[in-house]
Amino acid sequence: MKCNTLCTTSKRLKNAFLLLLFCSFSINGFSQEFKKYRFGLHASPSINWISTDTKGADASTKIRFGYGLIAEVGLTENYAFSTGINIVNKGAELSINDTAGNYVGKYVEIPFTLKMKTNEIGYFTYYARFGLGLAYKTGESVEFDPEFATDPVDGDYINDFSISLMISAGAEYSLGSSASLVFGITFNNNLTDTLDDIDPRIEGSDNNSFGQVVLDIGILF
Repeated sequence: MKCNTLCTTSKRLKNAFLLLLFCSFSINGFSQEFKKYRFGLHASPSINWISTDTKGADASTKIRFGYGLIAEVGLTENYAFSTGINIVNKGAELSINDTAGNYVGKYVEIPFTLKMKTNEIGYFTYYARFGLGLAYKTGESVEFDPEFATDPVDGDYINDFSISLMISAGAEYSLGSSASLVFGITFNNNLTDTLDDIDPRIEGSDNNSFGQVVLDIGILF
């Protein structure tokens, strides 16, 4: 009886030890795959437009360019808080009453987004990302054809601050270790009025916002 009890206890201890050893290896393997902090760089050409409720307005798209830094804080293996610093150019052409205005706003933009991603499939990891972008204007270039008789001081046509909705989808290609190439598309649309109504052509209009579709090409470490 005593031998049976000792044998049973020994067997249970052995099983517990093997289970603990298995869990230890599993946690160790998980911690190697899951990196808490990731940083990177990106280049971002974009197609831009202006949305407006001004009557008789005709908007044309323009190609702009941006770049920036990426920072990610892992929440779990499949979720991360994604932010960074983007240097972006937004804006397009807006024609009203036989006058064409080419608007370019230069911004420093900080995204606050949640990134969701799959487990690695082959060498690829697919992701979706959504959130808000907060941007501060660092400069602007506005040209009219034909020119107005009098122009306001530079910086008056485009508002200083903007908030935009950001929705992204794309993929990461593993280069080994924790490095990966990033390819994605981001829809970035201002939620706030972008153009100041000092422009006499849009006076009284409160819905003139920049929008863009961005091609994201970058690398994460």
